[in-house]
Amino acid sequence: MKTEIMFVLQLMLSVFMLLLLSYAFHKIRKAHLKTFAIESEIQSLSANMPIAIVRNTQAICNLNSMNLVRHGIPLGDSWSALPEFLFYICQHSLLRKPNVTFECGSGISTVMLASCVKANKNGHIYSFEHDPNFAKKTRNMLSEYGLRSFATVIDAPLTQISLKYNSWLWYSLDHIPDIDNIDMIVIDGPPMPLGPLIRYPAGPVLFPRLSPHGQVFLDDAKRDDETTILKLWKDEFAGMNMDILPATKGCANLYFGEKAKSGQ
Repeated sequence: MKTEIMFVLQLMLSVFMLLLLSYAFHKIRKAHLKTFAIESEIQSLSANMPIAIVRNTQAICNLNSMNLVRHGIPLGDSWSALPEFLFYICQHSLLRKPNVTFECGSGISTVMLASCVKANKNGHIYSFEHDPNFAKKTRNMLSEYGLRSFATVIDAPLTQISLKYNSWLWYSLDHIPDIDNIDMIVIDGPPMPLGPLIRYPAGPVLFPRLSPHGQVFLDDAKRDDETTILKLWKDEFAGMNMDILPATKGCANLYFGEKAKSGQ
């Protein structure tokens, strides 16, 4: 009798174990299918996601990996440079360690460039800003990130300046520092809505003051105005070379002579 009871108990235990294993296998397979479905969904989203989002997300990751500023890169608004452009100018600054950087238009780019100066332990940023309120905002951001000593935001009102028998709206020349051997020029201002070809004067005013290996980065290079400006500069400055870097709004990298092989 005891033997029969033991046999029945063992049989019931075996059946229970089989049921338990079957249930576990079902759950594992279900989890695997869900994981596969999630992976497939992610791949599908990536394939259908606009290239601009993919590129700028990657640029944000690359910028954060540089560990340049506390708490990640600052958030911008519709007027701010996109992460792609910020990555290009930061990459160049860290590789080439410019001593003097001029910037047309202040903002998040000023903070990021100042953080590069701090990391390089060399250089200074001179940023021209026509809007006093925006200049104040940039200075506050620099202070917030502990970068005020690495960049100077210059209040430079817009005015008509004479270049080659023509009058152009640009930053007042009285407010542009008298510094030669500029190693890097970043052009992301003045804003286009303020006037046609408004960024053109940066060429004739600043390019002659570039150091022998100085380079220029122009944002919004895909816009009609900037495309025209690049053609004007190309005609005006013999020996100017131009690389159009992959970017949503376009990024033109200008240089004279041979670019260093080590990077941008």
